[in-house]
Amino acid sequence: MGRYVSGDWKWKFAFGDQGSTFGEVLEEITKNCEECYVSRFVGTRGEGEQVELNIVNSEEFVKVCKEFLGDFKVKTEKEMEEWCTCKVKFGNEYWDKCMIWKFLKDNTNKDGKIEFTDEETYNFYVEY
Repeated sequence: MGRYVSGDWKWKFAFGDQGSTFGEVLEEITKNCEECYVSRFVGTRGEGEQVELNIVNSEEFVKVCKEFLGDFKVKTEKEMEEWCTCKVKFGNEYWDKCMIWKFLKDNTNKDGKIEFTDEETYNFYVEY
C-alpha cells in the first residue's frame, strides 16, 4: 500500500493497515460542516487524487474534526511495538482518527490553539 499525502500537509499511510484516503476522511467529516467542504479529483488510472479543503469558518471545521475524534487516544509505545511486529492491526477507524489528530496537531500554534485560516483553500495530493 504505502500511500502518501503531500501538499499543504504531509502524511504517510500505515503500510497495509489503512485502506481509506485522506480525501475520503475529510469528505466524511465535512458532511457535518456547513462552512467547509471538500472537492476530490480522482485520476482515471488509479494513480491518486487531488483534494481541496475549503474552509470558510475555521472554528466550525475544528469543531467537526474534534467531534470526529471523540475520545481518541494515540496508541502506547508498547501497542505500537506490537503493531510493528504484526501482532495486532488497528484498522481504518484508528488510522483515520490518528491522521486527523496529527493534521490538527500539525496546525496547532505554540499556545496550543489550532489554527486554520478562514476563507482559505488547502490543497493535497494523495498517492495511491
